[in-house]
Amino acid sequence: MTKMRRTVALLAFVLALAMAAPLTAQTKKETKKYNAALKKDNVAAYEAFLQKFPESVYAADVALRRDTMVFDAVDKGDVVSVEEFIGKYPSSQLLPEAFALRDKLNTSALDDKEIASVVGKLVPDAAGSVATKIRNVETIFAFGKDSLYRLQQEGTEWKARAVPFTRYTFDQKLTKMTPEKAMSIVSIGSGRYLNFSYTNSADGSSEKEYVSSLLSLLSGEVASAMFAGRMLSGKLEGRSPETMSISTGLSSEVSWLLNSFRANSSLVEITKANEAADEAIGWWYGKNTTSGKARRLSFGVLEGENAIIDGMSGARTTARTSKWIAAWFNVRGNSVICAQDRSSGEYMLVWCEPVNTKGRAGRDLQKIYFESGSSTLDMVYYQGRTMFKQKINLSDKSFRLEK
Repeated sequence: MTKMRRTVALLAFVLALAMAAPLTAQTKKETKKYNAALKKDNVAAYEAFLQKFPESVYAADVALRRDTMVFDAVDKGDVVSVEEFIGKYPSSQLLPEAFALRDKLNTSALDDKEIASVVGKLVPDAAGSVATKIRNVETIFAFGKDSLYRLQQEGTEWKARAVPFTRYTFDQKLTKMTPEKAMSIVSIGSGRYLNFSYTNSADGSSEKEYVSSLLSLLSGEVASAMFAGRMLSGKLEGRSPETMSISTGLSSEVSWLLNSFRANSSLVEITKANEAADEAIGWWYGKNTTSGKARRLSFGVLEGENAIIDGMSGARTTARTSKWIAAWFNVRGNSVICAQDRSSGEYMLVWCEPVNTKGRAGRDLQKIYFESGSSTLDMVYYQGRTMFKQKINLSDKSFRLEK
């Protein structure tokens, strides 16, 4: 906005203010001091008025006049001066103009080829990189295999320094950190941040923690948020532990990160029914083993919202007796059998095994049926051309394998 346009806008603002304000909204003393400040028309006079009458009907007008004078004196080619204005006047009506100028001055002059050349020499294993200017200095951030690096020009040379941050994790078994490629510079309020992300995982496990962080370009402080869960069908299904802190308040940085999770289509908030199913399946595996010829099983009782209970109604393979209803179906990456006691209505998780991903080399459950007049459920499998059975007695929970 030019100085002339600001002056016209200021006059319109004052006129609207005068028309809207009731005659009793200001004291004669305020009006007298306001007119005196206008007559002096300098920063000191406007500051003095605002200190004495911070809630005055004239305060917004006086603040805009003061800010306009200060901003007009700022070196528009020096981002440090612009950022000092933003820091000193965080509520100024001129902030949109100041932010736009700051972002323009902080835009890197490096092209993609130059960035790739610098990163390739100093951080050859970088997953991702982004360039910006920090206080007029060309800067590149690169996320290497194990560390985050800040690359800056020193004379004609580029130097790389590790940026310290503590890896954020809850599950100590997830020891493998993998940097994400996407990195960006974002503005939150008056601050500028580097947004970088990584995942914590372990070989052979579907459990994963996705961590996104914000590094303050001014202070170097890091704020992080996590989305933890399991990989299913190419998406991470789970939730963020930070959502548990909403009632106690979140920082603007963490709030920004949580909003970015909601906009990320690869992150799916787990439902109560799916979470209950995961807990039940985990409990079953912890109590039982799927190997051995004869033993007794522990059945998990299912209550409330549960995807396993929901799966019974849509199961294509079922078996029934006067006492039991049993259904076999796939849920949450597992092949399960759920049974309902017809007299009590109670649901039980009877059997679990991972869904076959090996084709004919793996074992496939083909059908289930109750033996006539009994509570014994027969499970018919094929592995290649070989057929075998497993038998589960739902009354005494005994199990045996028949070849």
